[in-house]
Amino acid sequence: AQSQLTMGLSHEIRNPLASIRSGLDALSIDPTVEDLKEFLPIAKRTIDRLTNICENMMRFGKSTSHQMAPCNVNEILTDLLYFVRTTTEKTNVHLTLELGEVPSIIGDGASLSQVFTNLINNAIDEMKSGGELLIKTESARFKDKDAVTRDGLVIIIRDTGNGIAPGNLSQIFDSFYSTKYQNMGLGLSISLKIIDEHKGIIHVESELQKGTTFKVYLPKG
Repeated sequence: AQSQLTMGLSHEIRNPLASIRSGLDALSIDPTVEDLKEFLPIAKRTIDRLTNICENMMRFGKSTSHQMAPCNVNEILTDLLYFVRTTTEKTNVHLTLELGEVPSIIGDGASLSQVFTNLINNAIDEMKSGGELLIKTESARFKDKDAVTRDGLVIIIRDTGNGIAPGNLSQIFDSFYSTKYQNMGLGLSISLKIIDEHKGIIHVESELQKGTTFKVYLPKG
């Protein structure tokens, strides 16, 4: 269990670091003042997310205190995609982005960014030989974990990777669960906890050799 926890922690910290490294690699090829001005504030926000991850680790298993405020999910995803595009280009993954008109929510932007980073990077990791990655947002109505109907939005992250075996789907959110799907148990466990604290839900569908779809539902603010 300890080794699986270590792998999970490493995965959580690696994602933002890899994002910063990808941005620096892109800048080192043909840097411009405009590129630098775009990169620096995003890098700062990513470092802030790293700090937030470390704090979440210390609070894991306890009630997390989020800094809740009105936020725009599309803007959070747009920030992440600055880094995602450099990674998808290197791995021959074709990215399709469809950001719809969605309501604002009350949430912790840094924590939600952590969730989306996990899901997106896990999807890319599953497509070692290339593939299709869809990131989509749209308005939605859903039932929360207490079966209360809520209006809000859904974030859809779909890959064409290896997929998850049916027998593993019910376990992927377990803290110490480890599979070929990037040993990501702790990452998904923390993601689920964050979304639960935002009164949302995560739904996953997967088929072996065809891919996986994560749907994150959040109530409007």
